[in-house]
Amino acid sequence: MDALIKANTKTYLEDKQILDQDKSIEKAKLKLSQACAVCGIDTEKESSIVHELEELGKKTQSTLLHIKEKIEEGEVKDLAIRELRKTIDLLRNEIEKLTNITQKESKRVDECQNKIHLSKEVIKTKTDDMTKAEEALATLITGVWEIDWRRSPGDFSALLQTAAGHYVQNIQRRQRLDTDLREREKIISLTNEIAEKIKSLMSKWSETVGAVTSELPNIVSKANDVLTKVTQALSLKQQAEKSIRECRRRLEDFYSVHGFITEKQLTTLNNYTAQDIVRVSEAISSTRNNELRQRTLLNAAISRHEEHLKAKPIFNDGENADTLDTHLAESERQMAEINVRKGAIVQELRTDEANKQRLGTLIAAAENKRADYQRWERINQLIGDASGSKFRKIAQSYVLTSLIYSANGYMKTLTDRYVLKVTPGTFVISLEDAYQGYASRAASTLSGGESFLVSLSLALALSDIGQQLSVNTLFIDEGFGSLSGEPLQHAIETLRSLHSRSGRHVGIISHVEELQDRIPVQIRVEQENYHSSSTISIVPS
Repeated sequence: MDALIKANTKTYLEDKQILDQDKSIEKAKLKLSQACAVCGIDTEKESSIVHELEELGKKTQSTLLHIKEKIEEGEVKDLAIRELRKTIDLLRNEIEKLTNITQKESKRVDECQNKIHLSKEVIKTKTDDMTKAEEALATLITGVWEIDWRRSPGDFSALLQTAAGHYVQNIQRRQRLDTDLREREKIISLTNEIAEKIKSLMSKWSETVGAVTSELPNIVSKANDVLTKVTQALSLKQQAEKSIRECRRRLEDFYSVHGFITEKQLTTLNNYTAQDIVRVSEAISSTRNNELRQRTLLNAAISRHEEHLKAKPIFNDGENADTLDTHLAESERQMAEINVRKGAIVQELRTDEANKQRLGTLIAAAENKRADYQRWERINQLIGDASGSKFRKIAQSYVLTSLIYSANGYMKTLTDRYVLKVTPGTFVISLEDAYQGYASRAASTLSGGESFLVSLSLALALSDIGQQLSVNTLFIDEGFGSLSGEPLQHAIETLRSLHSRSGRHVGIISHVEELQDRIPVQIRVEQENYHSSSTISIVPS
C-alpha cells in the first residue's frame, strides 16, 4: 500500500506539474477576449457573451444574405459590362480597320492622281517629241518610199527598221571586206618580198611569166616553203660543187701517183658492186693467208732439216753397220725394259689415283659426319642434358613468354600504364612504366596495388593456358584493399567479363565495401560480437 501510495503520489505530482505548465486555456481566453473586443462584446459579463454572440451571428447572417444579393446583382451587371466592352472592342477594331482602309484608299487616290498628272506630262512631252521628230523626219526622209510615213507610221517604222538592218549589215560587210582587203594586201606584200628573195636566189626565174590562177590558200606559208626549199637546194648545190671539185682534185692526185691506171679501168672498177668488192677482197685475203701458211711450212721444214743435219751422229773408229745393229738391238732391249717399268709405274699411278679417289670419298663422308656431329653437339650444348634441365628451362621460357604476352592483354583492360617484359632465356620478369618514359624496373620494386594488378594479370593468363589445364573457377583472397578509384573499377569489370566471355566463375574474398555494390551474388559472413557465432546470408537470397 505504501508503494502504491508513493506511486500514485508521484503520478499526481507529475500530472499537476504538467497541468501547471499547460497554458492552452489562458491562450484560448486571450484569443476569445481579442475576438470579442473586435466584435464589441464585453467579456466581463460572461453570462451575456453567448447571447450577444447569437445576436451578432443573426445580424451577420442577414448582412451576409444582403451582401450575396448585392454580389449577384453586381455579377449580372459585370457580365453586361463585359459584353458591352466586347462590343465596344469589336466596334473599335472595325473602326480601326475602316480607318486603315480609308487611309490606304486615300493614298491610292493620291498615287493615281500623281500618275495621271505624270501621264499627262509624259503625253505632252511625247507629243512635242513626235512633232519635232516628224519635222526632223520630214527633212531627213527623201526619195520615194513604198509606204507613206504620215499615213502608216507603224508599217513605215517596220520598213525603216528593215532598211536600217540592211544598212547595218552592209556596214559590217564593208568592214569585213576592208579587213580582208588589208589582210590580202599584207599577204601580197609578204608574198612579193618572198618572191623577190627567190628571184634574187634564182635569177633565171625572173624571166618566167606568171599565169593568172585562182586564189591559193596559205600562199605566204607556201611561198616560205618554196624559199626554204630553194635555199636548201642552193646549199646542196654548193656542197655538191665543192664535193665535185674535191673529187676531181683527188682523182688528179691518184692519176699522178698511179699513172698506169686509165680512166676506162677506173670506170670498170667503179661498175663493181659492194658485194663484188667484198668477194674479191675475201679472195685476195684468202690467197695471202694461203701464201703465208705455205711460207711458214717451208721455213719450218728448212729449220728441221738444218737441225737434223746438226744432230747427225759421228761414227767412231771400228763402227760399222753391224755394230750399229748390235747397238740398236741393245737399245731396243733397254727400251723394252724401260717400257715394262713404265707400265708398272703407270699401273701404280692408276692404283694411286684410285686410292686418292677413295680417300677423297672417305674424306667427304668424314666431313659430312663431322658436320652432323657438330650440329648435334651444338644442339646438345643448347638443350642437351642428362637430367633434361636445359630443355625444360627453354620450354619453360617459351611458356613464360606466352604467359607474359597473355598477361599483357589482361593488363591493358586493367590499366594502360604498365607492360610486363621477360628477359629471353631467363625467368626474370620486369615492368615498364608508361608514366616514367617506359623505364624498365624489377618486379621486386612493385607497390601493393601494382603487385595485385600484376598478380591478377598473371593469374588470369595462367588460367588460359591450354585446354586441358584451363581453370574454370578462380578464387581471389583479398588484395582489393590496395586499389581505389579507376584501377579498382577496371579490375572489377575485367573479372565480371570473364563469365560472359569464357564461362568462368570468379569468387572474391574481400572486406572492401565498394565491392558490395558491384558483385551480383554474395555470401556474407557476419558476427555481432567476438563471443557470438557467425551468421551466413546469401545476397540475393
